[in-house]
Amino acid sequence: MISVGSSCWHLGEERREGGLSGGGSPAGRQLLASVRRTVGEEDCREILIKLEDNRLIETVGIPVEDDNGPFRLTACVSSQIGCPLRCSFCATGKRGYSRNLQQHEIIDQLRSSSWISYIEISFQVLAIEELFKHRVTNVVFMGMGEPMLNLKSVLAAHTCLNKDVQIVQRMMTISTVGVPNTIKMLATYKLQSTLAVR
Repeated sequence: MISVGSSCWHLGEERREGGLSGGGSPAGRQLLASVRRTVGEEDCREILIKLEDNRLIETVGIPVEDDNGPFRLTACVSSQIGCPLRCSFCATGKRGYSRNLQQHEIIDQLRSSSWISYIEISFQVLAIEELFKHRVTNVVFMGMGEPMLNLKSVLAAHTCLNKDVQIVQRMMTISTVGVPNTIKMLATYKLQSTLAVR
């Protein structure tokens, strides 16, 4: 069984002590580009992030305005650098696989460098929120990589986003191509999130 912590505040404290790199990003992370793409009626924003080891990952902000419901802003996050599965329908696998992302690298896809203190709790404003000027309401682990092959970090990030960033579990989706034995393992955590099988 994978042990998952209940909070990610210790990560924030370590990163604050480590200081900020040039450009105001958390140490070791650098926003390289933000590209606006229109998919259907949605005006998505694809963000390219350079990590401490100079590898690149992508995250996407997807706004949805529905006449029959509230505005939603979804963050599509990566869980690996590349992907070892090389599915024929996915461009990520064609680039090869480098490594799993750590918990803080998954969470940092959503974060800016602005620290906010409120009732003795410090947290960071989500970078996608800054781009769209709206709160992130949904998270999908559907970016680069296969989340079920990095379950420890994905579950730790899921817990942090739920407990500390206050995104409810029902507004998070973990996507998979159906890696053997991992769905049963995920079921033992009794998450209230959606499992999307591609």
